[in-house]
Amino acid sequence: MSASQNSDADALIKSQDPKHPANLICSLCRQFYTFGWVTGTGGGVSIRHEDHIFLAPSGVEKELMQPDNIFVMDWASKEYIRRPLVGLVDSGKKAFLSSSHSAARVAHYRTPVG
Repeated sequence: MSASQNSDADALIKSQDPKHPANLICSLCRQFYTFGWVTGTGGGVSIRHEDHIFLAPSGVEKELMQPDNIFVMDWASKEYIRRPLVGLVDSGKKAFLSSSHSAARVAHYRTPVG
């Protein structure tokens, strides 16, 4: 990925709006952790917004997650268009792999509501 492409992809997760998917995922994960609904690195969270799916990484402590940690997938192609460049360290290992549950989470968005 070129510097220009990376900059464009990073623009997908940069927003001051607390309801922006990248910010909302981080906020929700902190709340879920505080409530005891997920363990430190357990639980998968994603949000579909327009033509993108924003996904929390696996293996990242939910209470420490930041928008820079978020993956973004193109809805139509199911290709990752943004991957984090750096990861949080969890138990001495790099913690950025897209969740093994990504395919299942993406399939959920195909199910019509109603």
